[in-house]
Amino acid sequence: MSNCNRFQGWILLVFILCLFGGCGDGRAKRVPVSGVVTVDGTPLAFGSVTFLPESVQSEASRAGGGSLNENGEFKISSFTPNDGLMPGKYSVMILALEPISETSQRWHAPKKYSSVETSGLTIDITEKTDNVAFDLSWEGEEQNAPFVETF
Repeated sequence: MSNCNRFQGWILLVFILCLFGGCGDGRAKRVPVSGVVTVDGTPLAFGSVTFLPESVQSEASRAGGGSLNENGEFKISSFTPNDGLMPGKYSVMILALEPISETSQRWHAPKKYSSVETSGLTIDITEKTDNVAFDLSWEGEEQNAPFVETF
């Protein structure tokens, strides 16, 4: 058998192993995660959602995030677009902040949701999840609608 035929044989073997063996990207298993964010029942059309692992046990723990569209919908990415999250427990923050100028910004959702320490949002991801729903509220907040903050 010539060297060229051996090389072609190895290429074919690697291709078959990848095809049937599920060649991956070498990273931890991820599951698709998507959903919607509303504020008092109205879609939040501006901002982003970030999922932070509650415990960082290994390099298999990784944060993920995604932008909100005009319908308040999001798809989470960890390594590549829309690849989802590794199964586990996550704290969630939703940042809906729009820069207006060098001295002002508009908050489209209450500030408390912009930090995992104050959002109170958590989720346990165990499998593909396409119906995550976060309904934020202005109730009990100093501001009760989108507002401009100057500094």
